[in-house]
Amino acid sequence: MDSSSLRRHIHSHLQECITHRNIQKGRELQDLIDQNDLANQDPLLYSNLIRLFDICGSLQEAIQAFGKISKPSISAWSSIILAYANHGESENAIRLFYQMQKYNVKPNSYAFVASFKACSHMVYPHHGMLIHGQSIVNDFDKDLYVTNSIIDMYVKCGLINDAERVFERSSDKSVTTWSSMIKGYAQHHRIEEAFSLFDKMQINGIMPNNVTFICILKACSSLDKLEKGKIIHDHVKRSCYASDEMVGNTLIGMYMQCGSVNDAIQVFNELPKNNIITWNAMISGYFQNGFSHKAVKLFDRMQVEGVNPNKVTFASILKACANTLELEEGRKVYMKFIMNGTKCDAFVESTLVDMYMQCGSINDARGIFDKLVKKELVTWCTMISGLVHRGYNFEALSLLSKMQGEGTDPNEITFVCILTVCGNTGAAYKGQEIHDDLVRQGFEKDLIVGNSLIDMYANCGSLDNSKKVFEKLLVRNIISWTALISGFALLGDVDNAFLLFNKMIEEGQTPNSITFISILNACSHGGQIDEGQMYFHTVSDEFGIDVSLEHYSCLIDLLGRSGQIDNAILVIERMPFHPNLVLWHTLLGACRKWADLNLGKRAFHHVVEYNEEDGVAYVSMSNLYADMGEMEED
Repeated sequence: MDSSSLRRHIHSHLQECITHRNIQKGRELQDLIDQNDLANQDPLLYSNLIRLFDICGSLQEAIQAFGKISKPSISAWSSIILAYANHGESENAIRLFYQMQKYNVKPNSYAFVASFKACSHMVYPHHGMLIHGQSIVNDFDKDLYVTNSIIDMYVKCGLINDAERVFERSSDKSVTTWSSMIKGYAQHHRIEEAFSLFDKMQINGIMPNNVTFICILKACSSLDKLEKGKIIHDHVKRSCYASDEMVGNTLIGMYMQCGSVNDAIQVFNELPKNNIITWNAMISGYFQNGFSHKAVKLFDRMQVEGVNPNKVTFASILKACANTLELEEGRKVYMKFIMNGTKCDAFVESTLVDMYMQCGSINDARGIFDKLVKKELVTWCTMISGLVHRGYNFEALSLLSKMQGEGTDPNEITFVCILTVCGNTGAAYKGQEIHDDLVRQGFEKDLIVGNSLIDMYANCGSLDNSKKVFEKLLVRNIISWTALISGFALLGDVDNAFLLFNKMIEEGQTPNSITFISILNACSHGGQIDEGQMYFHTVSDEFGIDVSLEHYSCLIDLLGRSGQIDNAILVIERMPFHPNLVLWHTLLGACRKWADLNLGKRAFHHVVEYNEEDGVAYVSMSNLYADMGEMEED
């Protein structure tokens, strides 16, 4: 075979390797190229090799292939730039783009596209703007492929207005151009503009494709956009994409996120073929909408129909089992996972640990956790969080120390969990240590972390430190204000609780249900009965917050502490909720304080109706009799 025929032969087989992602065959072809010294005779051969190694996930081999070319062509430069971009090596990709020009190789459209992709992954869009300027100078900004890449780059960098300007200036717009801009509007919550552009593209004679439908449907994934989503669904039905799997999967996801489960079921049943993504969307959707049992049933049906679950399926179904506290079902799912031979990763491991934790099987969770050879941060966080929520505070602290000892640095989620422990146990010294770590790592001004610090210090009785953290926050939300108000209320500092509440209102922050519980508790602890009743009635009247059973419990506690037990009984009789155990316990405590035997008996009777073995109730009633100098009755 002569050289020309051999090159054609290799080109043909390389294209097959790229299509089928056959890296092993590609390596054999590389040996053949090297043996016949074809690299510099036909630079495109190595350009295609770089592409093959790139799409097969071997960046190192792509780099080595590029290094073997004595004089890389623009095709080779573009391919290696794209390879770096695809593997998240944006800075190296941009460096090569500039280096290429130092070797007097002018970028083509492919090189610009590759560079814009690299820029889209960078935090700062400075390079993207510079390269955009270069594309204009080199007259590539009119290239449709380049234009689409620029729009996509600006969208991903959060510069939606810049993307919009490029879009408006483009005289030649393809369906990809329109879809990219629609996607940008949707991602930046400019929903009405996304819909307007969707209509405008059709007026301009551009029919949406599957990507367009997917972009616009994702913009509908909220309850208030459900009707628009249904309109888009009608468009899909009239198009040639009614049977498209990706569009169908997006429709299912949209309906599930909007809470329209029946519509999602209908789409699922109408699709001619359901792939693993479709099944996962349905299972996950059932779980998100509170139909965990249906998720489990669909999981079983999926396997009956011969569809093998993947790790996403297992994670979703384990979450469903956790939600329904189906421990045994969760164990069966885990055994199926093992038998299926699916590769277990940190996501699945953490989901499994979380499932055992939520089902109350601490030993099973710890058993899985301890067997892991390599523990990822997410798995540590899940285990620590589970221990905290289950009240195993000291075990959580011990695990944090072990985690740090094994060289894994905590993240903000871990810190929030441990701060909760410190608040629960009153371990202010440990909380201060965590605070110092947070300062060193730059997390102190993070809103979620800051709120946790405020709450921790407040629960430990250190309100000065709570206030300092509060004042340092660059942004405050209702949780920040409520945590500090709750701290003042807890320590009986009613005046400061009221002052802070009023200041919050003045600054335009609307209180929520928990804020009112905190301010009512402050009134209760401070004996401010008139103020407490006033705040109780403003809950719904002024702020439109639904009055809950917890609000009524606070009011009962307030009335009980002030001796107005008859009024407390009237509130219980008139409230739109069935009294719970906590409420009757509260009233029983008030009856003892004010020596009201008759109402005490009534409260006691309701408590034992809930639980005949309630020891606290019997002790309270016994003490009430003793306080009144009477013998305990049967």
